Amino acid sequence: ELHGGIDTTEKPKKNRRGDVRREAWSEPGGGDHSAPPERHFRGDQRSSGPGRSDRREGGNRLEASSSAQTGTTVNISEILRQCLYNPPLSLEQLAMKLKISLVGENPQISRAVFCQRISQIAPETDKRTLAHIWESVAESCAGKKTAPSIGINDLHKYFCNKYGKDKSSKSHSVVDRAIAKIIERSGGGFKGLQRTLSIMDDNGDKRLNKEELKNGLSDYGINLNHREIDDIFLVFDRDHNGFIDVDEFLIGIRGDLNDRRKKLVRMAFDILDTDGSGLITVDELSAVYDVSWNPAVQAGKMTEAEAMKEFMRQWDRLDGDGMVSIEEFEDYYKGVSSSIDDDDYFELMIRNAWRIPGGEGMAANTANKRVLVTNKDGSQSIATVHNELGMKPGDRDAVRSRLAQQGIDAANVELHGGIDTTEKPKKTRQDSSNQQNIAPKHIRHRAAEKLGAAFRGHKGRKEVSKVRSNVEAAMRREQDREEEIRKEKARHIYRPKGKSYIGF
Repeated sequence: ELHGGIDTTEKPKKNRRGDVRREAWSEPGGGDHSAPPERHFRGDQRSSGPGRSDRREGGNRLEASSSAQTGTTVNISEILRQCLYNPPLSLEQLAMKLKISLVGENPQISRAVFCQRISQIAPETDKRTLAHIWESVAESCAGKKTAPSIGINDLHKYFCNKYGKDKSSKSHSVVDRAIAKIIERSGGGFKGLQRTLSIMDDNGDKRLNKEELKNGLSDYGINLNHREIDDIFLVFDRDHNGFIDVDEFLIGIRGDLNDRRKKLVRMAFDILDTDGSGLITVDELSAVYDVSWNPAVQAGKMTEAEAMKEFMRQWDRLDGDGMVSIEEFEDYYKGVSSSIDDDDYFELMIRNAWRIPGGEGMAANTANKRVLVTNKDGSQSIATVHNELGMKPGDRDAVRSRLAQQGIDAANVELHGGIDTTEKPKKTRQDSSNQQNIAPKHIRHRAAEKLGAAFRGHKGRKEVSKVRSNVEAAMRREQDREEEIRKEKARHIYRPKGKSYIGF
């Protein structure tokens, strides 16, 4: 059947009213053509039809629709759940499935787009069923079946009430939603996050207050109340001063260190924690860091002990007990890590800063000292000094002891590629052989005169060129000044003869 039960789409020919009515009442198998169908009689039988009984029963009439041609029952609720909400989805996942942007307070989805998306997911759904689905959803979300569009937030709320919420997703947290939206708009990179912070920063003080954060998230389609803004500030505002600065913003967005970066930070901590107690003391840090080179110490403005305490204060920020724990050490590098996008560059920075050998490719260490080692059998090789922290420059014995700890028994160690110093060689008197190659005095005098004449000529030409350039520049400035004066003169205004409409 090509056209739903009839094989033509042409309109029936007009007959007399009685003939049309009789043809409509007639049945294929014959019968009494003079009696109309039972559904046209008045009386008590008006309420006996299937349509009247459905209207009298009420309820959700569109949960199931009967197909006139196939005789099968289609469960609209099951189609909705299978197409759009199986398994339960978050608001962002539902919008992604419907290909709808969440920018705005309550983004709308039209009837055509909604039906088209369902037909793409379930191609076997016919147009009649799609119409019933839209009427059911529109009545529940917008209050009327004929609504041209519905809000995506209303649709998600309807699905949550009918089929249950997405319990496996953590995106219902207002903090997670705000972070996800900021990452989506900025791309998650350091420059993109800085640009996002500058856009939200209305007064340009490089930090956000609650009103600026609320307005910025509202522009991204996330409308929050005061309690939700306070929840976000509890996460972002680490020093609890009522503002979110650049470092706090980056740490809040980037979150914790990943496994690779955390492993590198722990390697650096283990180098400083020589006794393995889990805490870095002042004595352990003094063994590998020389504060005597501090400019304030050399100027006499502070002692070495004061300089060491100030140096430790950048890590000892949580409890201020004079010792650095692994949590404080990692918390410091969270701020450093938030401004570095590439993991390889972060590894290179950690390895070079704390003299950790190893690494591959771009992350390979480039700061540890390399020395030329002569073995006892006469062979030579390049060796990298591993435990270099605390070693003074040029200390050959310290290099030998560290190489011995690495299992290298060297007969000789050359620190500077064959020479043991980087100082320039001292000047000595010329040999007598060089004295014999000096030209006679009159020849040298003539060469000096020629060189002086050439130098004076070069200098004169340079002076002439400079004077000529200054004269040309002065002439150009004078021409420009005259041109400006000419333009500033008032132009003559020619008025027509006679009186104008204002009396002149």
